[in-house]
Amino acid sequence: MRTIMLVLLTIIFLLPINHTAVLANLDKQTINDLKELTDFKLLIPKKLSIKRSEIKEPYPLDLTKSIGKVRLHYFDRTGENLLIGITQHKATNYQEERIEIIVHPNNQSETEIKFVEFTPNFEKGEEIVINGNEGRFVPWGQSWMPGGILWWIDHDTYIEMDSSHFNKKQMIKIANSMK
Repeated sequence: MRTIMLVLLTIIFLLPINHTAVLANLDKQTINDLKELTDFKLLIPKKLSIKRSEIKEPYPLDLTKSIGKVRLHYFDRTGENLLIGITQHKATNYQEERIEIIVHPNNQSETEIKFVEFTPNFEKGEEIVINGNEGRFVPWGQSWMPGGILWWIDHDTYIEMDSSHFNKKQMIKIANSMK
């Protein structure tokens, strides 16, 4: 019995693990299905010629239920390097889940899950206009790293785009193509 367990564990550790498994391909039919199920207007970039993409959230994707938040990932040709991520949800009446972990001096901890009203911060970042809508761009902390976080609200949809591949100008061009 011990030998069998040792062989099984050896096989498990020697098998390659695929960390970049596509959760759901972002094809035209899936996009149309998502648009019908979201409680906000889902916007898709038109000027983004990337062949590999995935729906990261919701996971698992269930096309029989209403969807309140979507996270899309776009990858390079190899499918291994994330180029840009786009998160979308309702801009108003959207509840964010916040997890608070309180660690006490005796090393015991408690976890508390709270739902709080989402409120975008118009005070932080550089003001950017996307398709006539006010938004903000916040660069990453390192000056050598391109990109950052770009967000705006369009038709009661909050859109947040993040990239460490594309620079600010490229991100704004992609954002302006979202319809």
